[in-house]
Amino acid sequence: MQNALIFLFLVGCAAEESAPTPAPTRSVVARPAEAQTCLRTKTFDAGLKNWAVRTRFTATLEAGQIHKEPMTVLDRVEYRLDACGDAGVVDAGLRVVDGEGATVGEASGSREPFIEFGPGDWGELEIVIEQRALKAAGTGAIAIAVEYREIEETAKN
Repeated sequence: MQNALIFLFLVGCAAEESAPTPAPTRSVVARPAEAQTCLRTKTFDAGLKNWAVRTRFTATLEAGQIHKEPMTVLDRVEYRLDACGDAGVVDAGLRVVDGEGATVGEASGSREPFIEFGPGDWGELEIVIEQRALKAAGTGAIAIAVEYREIEETAKN
C-alpha cells in the first residue's frame, strides 16, 4: 500500500512537471546608437571618395512602417543616400520620389541599402524609409545620411 501511494505521488509530480510551458515571446528593441555607428563608418568611407555629409537622421520603425523626409536638390550635384539598420533589421527599404510620385532611386534587400542619383533638376524630392522586415516583433532603428558632391564642369578650350 505504501509503495502504491509513493507511485501515485511520483506520477502526479511528473504529470505536473511535463505540462507544456508557453514559449517566450521574442522581440527586438530599436538600437539607434548601433545604427548610427554603422552609418558613421559608411559616411567616412564615402568621404574618401569626395562625398560630403549634408544631413543625418534616424527613424525608429515597426515592421511595415514608413517614414518620409523632404529633400531639396540642386542641379550639377550628385546625391547619395546611405542607410544602416541596427542588428534587429533584416530589410530596410530606401526610396527617393519626385513631386509627381515617380521613383528617382530605390534600394532594399539588406539592412544597409544605398542610392546614388543626380544630377537633375527635380527641386523637391522625398526620402521614403520603410522597415520591410525585422528579425522578430518590435522596432528597429535605421540611420540615414544624405551625402552630396558637386559635378566638375569640363574645361572649355
